[in-house]
Amino acid sequence: MRRILPCILTLLLLGVIASQTLSPTDDTCLTKKFRQSMIHVDYKTYIDPDFDYSFDYPSFFSREIFPEYGVGHVRFGYHTLTDLVMECKVVPESVYRKPRPDCVELEYLDDSRKYQVITHYLLRDRKWFVLSFCYPTEFATAVERIVYRVKTWQGQGSGERHPTLRRAPAYHKR
Repeated sequence: MRRILPCILTLLLLGVIASQTLSPTDDTCLTKKFRQSMIHVDYKTYIDPDFDYSFDYPSFFSREIFPEYGVGHVRFGYHTLTDLVMECKVVPESVYRKPRPDCVELEYLDDSRKYQVITHYLLRDRKWFVLSFCYPTEFATAVERIVYRVKTWQGQGSGERHPTLRRAPAYHKR
């Protein structure tokens, strides 16, 4: 009996280990769960104290501090289940050449096409206000509400220091 019990326990342990290592992980399940949780997510609003622009970001994002970032540059991110980064900056008009003073671009981060970046450029007072959001391509449907907010962003702040940055209409759920 003493020899049989350790053998049974060893076989049971090997069976559990084999089932865990041989079963493929389902990334689709993760993106579906993430998308479902995004339906009820709350948003916070960041208002820049120097340039008076604002944007909304998911409440589960955390501010990321980079000493090399200058005035008017801020970044928020989420790095638990995946990597999501939302960043806003203000740069002189000469930095970018865009066809319109209000344009949105969607591109891949690199040739691997694993990450997409949506960027909204707004030209105000001879400065570009640039809001970008980087996310894994496989999460495109899961983060579509954040992408929508970037696409429709108008740089609204309080309007006290920069009257050209007006409040955008309220966000309406479909």
